[in-house]
Amino acid sequence: MLVGGIFVRFKRGLIIAGLAFIVSVIIWLAIPSPTSNVAVHVAKVALDEAGSRVAGEIGGKTMPPVEKPPESIALKEACRKHGVSFPPQNIHIVVDKSEFRLYLYSGSKLIKIYPVSLGSNPVDDKVRQGDRCTPEGEFYICQKAENPEKAFLGSRWMRLSYPNKEDAARGLAGGLIDRSTARDINKAIDERKTPPQNTPLGGGIGIHGGSFDCFGKMVVTWTAGCIALYDHDIEEFYDYVEVGARVVVRK
Repeated sequence: MLVGGIFVRFKRGLIIAGLAFIVSVIIWLAIPSPTSNVAVHVAKVALDEAGSRVAGEIGGKTMPPVEKPPESIALKEACRKHGVSFPPQNIHIVVDKSEFRLYLYSGSKLIKIYPVSLGSNPVDDKVRQGDRCTPEGEFYICQKAENPEKAFLGSRWMRLSYPNKEDAARGLAGGLIDRSTARDINKAIDERKTPPQNTPLGGGIGIHGGSFDCFGKMVVTWTAGCIALYDHDIEEFYDYVEVGARVVVRK
């Protein structure tokens, strides 16, 4: 009976994976060539998601897609509800990795909560280039851009000050970087600038748009380590987040 039950669940998982593959191929063929890189990306994520579902069917762990927060009122209405003037001032952000949530604050007041996608490894702290982990710690926004060149970033991009001083100290202790690189990172952080992005610690980490749904729910683990939102969500507060705004990413 046990073997039979596992076989049935495995077969159901394979059916789901097969359907995802068919959908991804249709997307690939249907989207014109100028955006074929997006189609390939969507196809890959669909297959990865299907693979995790197959693993879940036979007893492995899956990361359940996250529903949007139940309160989906506009930011202006959220500000009014929480007694915050609009447009909001002194914005800072807290990202909770375990909840797949972005908390938007004006001063000490929480205004609104948004669902987010994280790196393919959403559990561990980022340590090195290519580990696909979302970094943890305290950062600041050091660059902003509307309609960035890379299509998968969606409509908005805000670079985080990764690596920070803690990342540099850990990288130095672990032999990933030398003292000169660590000094360069620390100097950039002290001056509130963009830290070196091309080191063994990795870089190019930010908050951006481009999140999408699969089987009707947000795909929550597809980025290379960034924090991604739906385009319409990040567009709602992007203009009010200043360069230098504080961002805390917690486990």
